[in-house]
Amino acid sequence: MKFSRESYYGILALTHMSTQPKQVTQAAKLARDARLPAPFVAKILQTLARHAIIRSYRGRQRGYELARPAARITVREVVEALDGRDVFQRCAFWSNRCSDRSPCALHDIWTRVRPAVAARMARLTIARLATSPRPRAALRWTPERSAKSVRRRFKIGDRVSWNSEAGRVRGRIIEVITSPMKFKGYVVRASEDEPQYQIKSETTDHVAVHKGSALRRLTTGARGAR
Repeated sequence: MKFSRESYYGILALTHMSTQPKQVTQAAKLARDARLPAPFVAKILQTLARHAIIRSYRGRQRGYELARPAARITVREVVEALDGRDVFQRCAFWSNRCSDRSPCALHDIWTRVRPAVAARMARLTIARLATSPRPRAALRWTPERSAKSVRRRFKIGDRVSWNSEAGRVRGRIIEVITSPMKFKGYVVRASEDEPQYQIKSETTDHVAVHKGSALRRLTTGARGAR
């Protein structure tokens, strides 16, 4: 029973909406105000609307609002809407390998605990989260800002060097990989005059993906990629 990032964003979106009751908000504005990834928010709101947790409007006053007071929206129903009604039946330890038919070593313990967890989530409301400073601070989404700060370290075209099995390699950044969740890394291409490039030029081995910490910027005048 591991909640997804959709549930994480959904709870935060609803918590933010509960601070502005009876106000129709567009998905883009909600994502911006709550500092959430817009593509995720749009899909999440559509799902929540299908489960009658929020109400959607089209036309001139398009947007979303809570379908009922936040005190009557529970965390359990939000998670079940976004992760599936069986979410509290799944294993809390090895979700992909454990089930009632194929139990893990801790399955018996979890089957005794999970009813209490589900009941607690059924009592916890969005209104409660909205009035509690600690959960709201904990739910604040920050990976995007972290990703931007990392991306500023290098940009496409920068000449860098990195370690390989054959030694230190020099080349150039040809792509920055990101996702709505976080920064993932840099795609680097070895210089054509590098021995590793010449040996493996018929394959894609001269192109690799590295985190920023694995790269070193080449100083002016250093040998770079062509």
